[in-house]
Amino acid sequence: MGFDAEGKNHSEEIEAANYLHGFTATEHQRLLEQSDFLAPSIFYTGPLPKPHDKVIELGCGVGAQTRLLCGVDPTIQLVCVDNSQVQLSAARSLLGQKIDQGQVNLLCADAAKTGLSSETFDLAYLCWILEHASRPEEIVREAFRLLKPGGVVWITEVFNSSLQIFPSLPVFEKYWQTINKFQRGFQGNPDIGLQLPHMLLKAGFVEVQAQPIVFFFAAHKPKEREDMLNYWQALMLSALPAMLKSPEKAGFVPSETELISTFDELRKNPDSVFFYHPIRCLGKKPV
Repeated sequence: MGFDAEGKNHSEEIEAANYLHGFTATEHQRLLEQSDFLAPSIFYTGPLPKPHDKVIELGCGVGAQTRLLCGVDPTIQLVCVDNSQVQLSAARSLLGQKIDQGQVNLLCADAAKTGLSSETFDLAYLCWILEHASRPEEIVREAFRLLKPGGVVWITEVFNSSLQIFPSLPVFEKYWQTINKFQRGFQGNPDIGLQLPHMLLKAGFVEVQAQPIVFFFAAHKPKEREDMLNYWQALMLSALPAMLKSPEKAGFVPSETELISTFDELRKNPDSVFFYHPIRCLGKKPV
């Protein structure tokens, strides 16, 4: 079990150019830390796969979420799709034992056109992929095609307009606006979470459910607030190199020192508030 393709392909080059956070070793490590940090709220509160389920993960990246899926039960079988060999190489290093044991298969392919057999999987898992995709509806339709009748799709996505901090800090807010503008410039959608129910229904899913996953940390939860600010600082720092190098750069881009100082100010303020909610959406393929 392993890659279905070797060597870099054209679609990978396109997506690499359009991925804001880059493909460095530092970014790979950040994705793993992000997955672990968010897992109690994002992953373990969702519809976990059952023993012996076949799972398709569309947009597996470095395998951060794949680790969690593998850990649910050793009998779960996973096919994990990504169009970047750089990401899949990192996933192969991370998941080598699971690949050797036959639990995980990594496939280099377009998430909207995997080439896999229809009605093969019990669960389709997508997390933080549609925000970066120029054709998110096609990926959702591909998930529908791949699922068995009665199979479930589980999508978690961003709603970046929900982010609020107190006190209002210009460096934070202007840079956040720049990040979201860049993502739209790359044909992504930083508010894609709002569109999930419509996309699932249009693709043919029934029993669609959608809910915000709320992160609201203030003086009543100082430790959780500090941890979230640390996580968000790493997230926003990870976007700096692409924007500083990009010729399409527009808007406000702070220095790394300015951004860290802004987060220090929030961490030191006992009255600071962090509020954000991504969106989880579930759907079932009709029997």
